Amino acid sequence: MIKCNSCGAEIPKHEIFCPKCNQPVRHIGNKYTRLAAALIMLVILAVAFLTIANNIKNSAGDYLQAGSSITLFYDEALNESHIVVDGIVQTVIIPGNAEISNQSSQKDECVIRGAANDGLWYYNDGTVTLLTDKDVIFCVADNKLNTIAYRTRDGDLFAYRPSNGETFELSHNCSTVAISPDGETIAFRENDMGLYISGAMDGKDDIFVANASAIVAVSNSADFLYYTSSSELFVYSGKTQNTKSLAENYFSSNSNMINSELIFFANGQVYYQKAAESPRPLGISTYSFKVVSSHTAWRFAGSFLNSVFLDSDNATLYYLSKNATLYTVSDNVSDAHMSSDEKFVYFSKNGAIYTVTTGGDVEEKLAAENVISYAVMKNSSNLYYLGSDKNLYSIKGDKRTLIATGCAGIYLTHEDVLLYRDDNAGLFEVGKDSIPKLITNDLYEVMVLPYATYYLSGNNADLHDVYTATSGGDFDLILRNISR
Repeated sequence: MIKCNSCGAEIPKHEIFCPKCNQPVRHIGNKYTRLAAALIMLVILAVAFLTIANNIKNSAGDYLQAGSSITLFYDEALNESHIVVDGIVQTVIIPGNAEISNQSSQKDECVIRGAANDGLWYYNDGTVTLLTDKDVIFCVADNKLNTIAYRTRDGDLFAYRPSNGETFELSHNCSTVAISPDGETIAFRENDMGLYISGAMDGKDDIFVANASAIVAVSNSADFLYYTSSSELFVYSGKTQNTKSLAENYFSSNSNMINSELIFFANGQVYYQKAAESPRPLGISTYSFKVVSSHTAWRFAGSFLNSVFLDSDNATLYYLSKNATLYTVSDNVSDAHMSSDEKFVYFSKNGAIYTVTTGGDVEEKLAAENVISYAVMKNSSNLYYLGSDKNLYSIKGDKRTLIATGCAGIYLTHEDVLLYRDDNAGLFEVGKDSIPKLITNDLYEVMVLPYATYYLSGNNADLHDVYTATSGGDFDLILRNISR
């Protein structure tokens, strides 16, 4: 495993986003290519790129962003969790150690669950509502938090609607649950394997669908309910009440935000699936197939068609065309992400960074070699990277500038301010004059979120002080003696 440059959490092999803080992984490895080999590869790939040059789109609007950056910091001495929204400490607290379960894509709103599954709260703009003090096994919600569904340890399934504060009891024997993108439809599977579409929120009876092994996804109004039974993938139509088998030997899948499309793995290969159409094989035999998104993206929201994918199992970057034809963009890719303005895809291979534009003439370009980690400004004007020589460089256009030496990690704040740390717990800020300024020599951790940046001091301590970045580039102290 490697460690996240943003939060320090351990990251499983092949993951391109940290499972803890959702920041992109920039670890590349220790193998480096010579410039000649890289240039030869560029010539070979240029021919392939020309075939898709006019098809890759600038996919603005296809990535759902979080409405705000809500963070919890735990005070072990007081046994309470502080809620911090975009760098501002809220007056309300959560008892005990807690974590964010679901967050709204529109506003300062989230679901908070006890770290030991003990209790569930709904937070909205400075107000906290206790949903249950029982042990909560899982919680699901739509992206706007119109409906929050949760299951307690004893198998009871409830749905809470923040708009009117009403709670509905859906099942006493629930095993799994799925919710539609608009929050109006809930499908659940009971322990006897019965799959139902709940009618409780509308005062209606539940609709029995089938005996199922698992729920994959449900769309609005249950137009499409994907589920499995004995490793076979089915789709059920709420409009026609018809069920269609899609594939045998189903293994795993990803859905788009409105659950109208699937990329799934079955029968030893990957398929594209739209609505109730017949699945289309994509010609690859691996299931680790993920949309390449920007580092601020919360969830992919558009169509899988006309998008860029990274298959981390065979280290290949692909483009899926509008007619569901899969093209290879590059091989030996260890990670990839979209720039925040969605004009470029950055990817690394063999210790080097490359770029591909997402509109107009597509051409793979070598940006830097011998790279350990990198960061890109939101407007893609500057690329910063940490070299194997532990030097920090800036690349703007064709110009490379040395910024600092003896670096151990780099960060870009939510406002695109460059930070770096050294081996001695020092954190530095690089201003517009490219001159490093010491922020602290007692760094424990840096947290970069879409709308806030924090650092925790106390490198060798059990308790830490929390500082937040200000609009002027400075850091203000907001919390003391935090466990994390």
